Amino acid sequence: MPRYFLDTSALAKVYRKELGSDLIDRLVAEPGSQRFISRFAILEMESVIALKFRTGEIDEQSLLMARRRLEAELHISR
Repeated sequence: MPRYFLDTSALAKVYRKELGSDLIDRLVAEPGSQRFISRFAILEMESVIALKFRTGEIDEQSLLMARRRLEAELHISR
């Protein structure tokens, strides 16, 4: 069973299509694979999402959708 540690830049590629997203998508979809992240990655991802909103790269709806998806996939409850 393959195991992958995703740093924040790799994790971000799951939520936003950019260079390298295809590789990360294949790893995430690999049957039986396990993915691990640092606890800091959650905070860093929130920062990345908020920055993209503040700079106008994403709109408010995209911001909320990204947060909800991240929370759901990481089993975070607020």
